[in-house]
Amino acid sequence: RLLEYSLQNKNKFEKNQVDTFIIEAVLLKQIRKIQIGHDGTGVGSGWFLNKVVVRSDDGHYEPVTFICNRWLAVDEDDGHIVRELMATQHLNRTIYNVKIKTGDIFQAGTDANVYLKIFGEKDTTDKIQLTTGNSTKNKFERGQINSFKLKCYDLGKIERILIGHNGKNLGAGWFLDWIEIEAPNCRELYRFVCYRWLDKNEGDGKIELDLIPSDVTNKTSLILYEITVFTGDKVGAGTDAKVFIQICGLYGKTEEIILKSKSDAFERKSVDKFKIEAPDIGQIEKIRIGHHSENFASAWYLEKVLIQRYLSKPFDKRKRVSDVNVEEYWFVCQQWFDSDQHDKQTIRELLPTNENENVLSNQKKITYLVHVFTGDKSGAGTDASVFLTIYGQYEDSGEHQLTKSKTNINKFERKQEDIFEVKAPALGKLTKIKIRHDSTGMASAWYLDRIEIVDPEIGVRYHFICEKWLAVDIGDRMISREILAFENKVLPASTRHQTTTYRINVITSNKFGSGTDANVYIIIFGEHEDTGKLPLVKSKTHKDPFEKGHRDLFEIEAIDIGQLKKIKIGHDDSGFGSDWLLECVEINVPKLDHTWIFPCGKWLKKTKHICQLEVELYPKEMSTGIYSSHIPYKIKIYTSNILDAGTNASVYIQIYGLKKSTNQVILCSTAWHLDRVEIRRLIKDQKTKRYVFQCNRWFPEDKDDGSIVRELVPENFIEEILIKKYIVNVYTGDKSGFGTDANIFLTMYGDKGHTDEHELVHSQTNKNKFERQQIDRFVIESSDLGNIYKLKIRHNNSGMLRDWFLDKIEIKDERQTYVFNCEQWLTKNKRDSKFERILYEKNYQSSMNGVGSVSRSTEECIPYIIKIKTGEISDAGTSANVFIRLIGSKGRQTPMIRLEVMHRRRFEPGSVETFSFEESDIGDVEMIEIEHNGNTLLDSWFLDGVIIKMPTKGRTFYFLCNDWLSKYKGDGRTKRILRVQDLNKTSFWSFPYVVKIHTGHMEHAGCDCDVSLRLFGTVRSSSECILRKNEENFERAAIDVFQCEFEDVGKPIKLRVAILPKSIQGRNRWYLEKIQLIKHTKQTIREEIYFFVLDNWIGHETDYYFDIPITNSSRVSIDRTTYRVITKTSDMDGINCDANVFIVIS
Repeated sequence: RLLEYSLQNKNKFEKNQVDTFIIEAVLLKQIRKIQIGHDGTGVGSGWFLNKVVVRSDDGHYEPVTFICNRWLAVDEDDGHIVRELMATQHLNRTIYNVKIKTGDIFQAGTDANVYLKIFGEKDTTDKIQLTTGNSTKNKFERGQINSFKLKCYDLGKIERILIGHNGKNLGAGWFLDWIEIEAPNCRELYRFVCYRWLDKNEGDGKIELDLIPSDVTNKTSLILYEITVFTGDKVGAGTDAKVFIQICGLYGKTEEIILKSKSDAFERKSVDKFKIEAPDIGQIEKIRIGHHSENFASAWYLEKVLIQRYLSKPFDKRKRVSDVNVEEYWFVCQQWFDSDQHDKQTIRELLPTNENENVLSNQKKITYLVHVFTGDKSGAGTDASVFLTIYGQYEDSGEHQLTKSKTNINKFERKQEDIFEVKAPALGKLTKIKIRHDSTGMASAWYLDRIEIVDPEIGVRYHFICEKWLAVDIGDRMISREILAFENKVLPASTRHQTTTYRINVITSNKFGSGTDANVYIIIFGEHEDTGKLPLVKSKTHKDPFEKGHRDLFEIEAIDIGQLKKIKIGHDDSGFGSDWLLECVEINVPKLDHTWIFPCGKWLKKTKHICQLEVELYPKEMSTGIYSSHIPYKIKIYTSNILDAGTNASVYIQIYGLKKSTNQVILCSTAWHLDRVEIRRLIKDQKTKRYVFQCNRWFPEDKDDGSIVRELVPENFIEEILIKKYIVNVYTGDKSGFGTDANIFLTMYGDKGHTDEHELVHSQTNKNKFERQQIDRFVIESSDLGNIYKLKIRHNNSGMLRDWFLDKIEIKDERQTYVFNCEQWLTKNKRDSKFERILYEKNYQSSMNGVGSVSRSTEECIPYIIKIKTGEISDAGTSANVFIRLIGSKGRQTPMIRLEVMHRRRFEPGSVETFSFEESDIGDVEMIEIEHNGNTLLDSWFLDGVIIKMPTKGRTFYFLCNDWLSKYKGDGRTKRILRVQDLNKTSFWSFPYVVKIHTGHMEHAGCDCDVSLRLFGTVRSSSECILRKNEENFERAAIDVFQCEFEDVGKPIKLRVAILPKSIQGRNRWYLEKIQLIKHTKQTIREEIYFFVLDNWIGHETDYYFDIPITNSSRVSIDRTTYRVITKTSDMDGINCDANVFIVIS
């Protein structure tokens, strides 16, 4: 409201003056805050406001005072001319410290007016103009960090921010790197990573952006450390290397902290002081200090280090005389840090001492004996430098180079044991090691068999089984491995679950001179710990990695660190062209089925203007779309059994899915007759489908129709089944000559199907498998076979010793053990001359009348298969115990049977869980009784339906529920009795919709694809509605209207929009502005209108679909009626109007 007429003064807002104004408004009740300001015009626009008092005219509410006592002026105070004031009784204001980093790329700065809006848990600010900060006058310039102090009421935890600018002035385009907001009241630091343009002419053209926190740091755990470094008084004692320190304490350790100084630090006889904020790690137990440089002037002689730890309360008073809130720790070193002289160490661990070198802590260094066993393979030895880090329950040893073997002059040779001494603090029980080499020397490839470490304090020998290559061109091409510790030599099968594979894609910029010849490394930080420094040596995509425009893939196996939080990536500044412009890093963890993207766009180089060889990156928030990682497909090609059906040509395959297709994959290396193709998606611990593509056609140029490329459609697919793990124990007989060197193959048969033939390759118990009186254990992953009743075992009659006497085979799953006795030879030279045997489970003959297992009673039992479909809304799942009873046509019923989910231990939203059991034959299933025992809101369960199969009778029964089983939702019942469905009847209502689709008004916005719509609601999702493409539909700036029907989904939540490409060459990218759904019910007396706004591209980069949430502007128009509008034009001269007139009625 404009404060126009003062009741007391004609010239209002003068010095020491009170002005009163009357404002009419709707009833606001008790006023909590006001916003007051001016437009900044006029010669003397600056205004110092003392306070504002607001009174209600009727006196129902007490007067409210708003204290200001600040300038509203562009050239005074903080430059704001608009302020929010809180009522004095509601004053709970705080200051937010805001830092904004403009990107370091060409023309990244802006001259536009930048604003910020903060959304908190308790409240939200208005748009705050960032006009005056406490930094430079010319704000938001390239590479600049601008600081601002925002004073407003307490917002609580910050949930998101809105950042943008007005797009005005010549250089309005702005590249925003990141924003940090510190809330001193709650001592939390919020970091928002943006790394994109806010520019109408760049990217998506947006100049305003919503961001959610990329990282939140609790600053209550941060304390101040003052570090004083004393460089020695020796010739050449100073260094130009980048020195770092890592502090290890009772409760953990800090990251590696670079000790930076504005002046020349670490010169001869210098004393350099550094103040850092770092987590409180408790009483300091040791430090790790050093540098990674091997340059000419990197040698350094360190005399000692003093660390003063500032506390909020006394911790250990004996450490400090003058101030009980400061602890002092001395670390006397008096050693060189030089890779060319002395012991060639550039990193050292130091224990706390006094100034006279007396160790203060009880932690003395002990000597670990490290036994390194190189494997017995051709070329197993290495000439590279080998490095070892030992991890214990308390801390780690730091990285040590294994230089001097106690047993051999020429270390790490084939079939050789080398013993080294590693001095470190007592680490407690050892948990793992990291072993690596630097890939130098003529023969750097190394086959490591194992490492054994002896703890002399307790006399325990720890075993670290590797049995892998550390090489850039052999095996998985990894030269760094983390290995878990065990106190026996047998490698448990569970170790594979404690490590995981990281697929790291490093993208170098496409600008001139972007590539590097330096050695690149990465450190990955997770929710549990970090991987340590991992060298990126052998790219799977390029021989010469990190070149201009390269996308280099590295696969690294390391300890599972959980969800990724951030990374550090850098290089050692070596090589002729070491400068590197890193575009971004993508890390895929197949175990978690997720990919993290870390944008960078920065130079990593060492010059006068830029001195940064390492960068810390945070993941970019994936706002829309679902990431689908690469998964394995097993492809079976059946060549026809007719004359000349085979081929020597290069056969390729390309698989087309609903949303995208694979690349062409070469299957082998001219006439060929193809019978069929089978493809199965192999996903661990998930369901799988097998697709069958029938062909029965020739592929030569001179036969059939002459085509050498054919598109096949799936004829059918086999029912979804779960992948299970079977443990196979193979017992070789106890007589001379019973072992074999041949390759062994196994096929398993169950009442639900059979496996493919598996070669038994990797024994978990023995390196040399199938030897006399030996038990070899294998793990086979397969679909659920049910009860296993038969095996086929054979060998290929290869090797020097081919004959094999098989005693028996045991197969274990999570339910039982199946025993298959053999006690026969597999050979061509003895008795019946067979090297293939069919074996039956030992109880099979006694269960021929059952279903593959011995009956539990004299009553005939039959198998039942039950499939439970949970609803797709986010809170549809339950962890409660679910029970079911089947009621049949013979007046018989089963007992209540508990349905236990084996893998996820709960019924997940949208999941289909399958259960199988044996019970008495109750005839056709007519009803089911299903319930759960949950009593809380979180136990609420939305059940879509149930399918019951009787495989021995070939009968299937369907039961629809589509309702809640909950004490708090629906009708409050947790038990339902469902009747079998007549599938000829419609299951639920459908409603007609008018669909209006708005294609964007920009270049190439149209597409050549059909469009698919699927509506999701609070109850269920609809079936798919396909809108066919014609010449006019889905073109630039077009508004296309369709009619379609969707099932009743409850209250709409989102709309899934997908485009269906018709050909590879077509326009398979579409800019969708928005979609409007108009729902008609009761003969259009009532209509409901829903808006789904996207304003973005749909194409290959989004997997050809988008899930668009319903917008808040969706409205319902009830009881439609007709309004008669009468306008009267005045009779004055010249008042007529030829323009289009509109009216808004509200």
